[in-house]
Amino acid sequence: MRKATLPATILAVGLIAASAIFGFFYKEARVVVSDQNKSISVKGYAEQNISSDKASWTGTLVTHAAALQEAYLQLEQQRPQLQQFLAATNLPEKEIVYSAVFTETHYAISPNGYPTNNITGYTLRQNATVESAQVDKVVALSTESSNLIRQGINFQSQQPQFFNSNIETLKLKMLGEAAKNARERAEQLAHHTGSKVGELTYASQGVFQITSVNSSEVSDYGTFDSFAREKTIKAVVTVSFTIE
Repeated sequence: MRKATLPATILAVGLIAASAIFGFFYKEARVVVSDQNKSISVKGYAEQNISSDKASWTGTLVTHAAALQEAYLQLEQQRPQLQQFLAATNLPEKEIVYSAVFTETHYAISPNGYPTNNITGYTLRQNATVESAQVDKVVALSTESSNLIRQGINFQSQQPQFFNSNIETLKLKMLGEAAKNARERAEQLAHHTGSKVGELTYASQGVFQITSVNSSEVSDYGTFDSFAREKTIKAVVTVSFTIE
């Protein structure tokens, strides 16, 4: 019986020792993995108000007639008044562009509500687009264009749009400031937990939001407000750092 229990005893002791050794290395492995994964992720934010330095406006001459030639003749008769109106702004001719004439054909509708092949008339449109760095002049002509209607011209004025010619440079600047803000946020969080921020391990640029001033509009795909003269550009980045 004693000869039989000795191997069993040795085996039991071996198992206990092996378990202890395995447990020790398993614990150390968890610590190492945990240490390697110590990191902090934060979002950085930056914004700046900007003023538009370019403006664009489009006005449209519109004529209607039963015959195509008649509609085109009306357009030719009205065009000089539009040209005179735009010339009075003293904007350079190269900043005023006239589009081709767009033709819309109208067809008679059957009693059943379906279009037929019978032509009832035509509508012609021609756009005049102004793009200029003289923003005040563009704003003024967009509001004063109603005088053309008083002169008997069928004229449609669109809302002016505003842009900034330096927008790409501003975007890069905002990214840098957002990244700096992210680092500061990470350092504040780490400081209050007794840690120290280490190397950058991950960085991701968010979408830009270009909105009117004081707007809270946000889009997952980014926002670009072209109708506000005064805008706010906002940038967000997501970054991760190691923690020491």
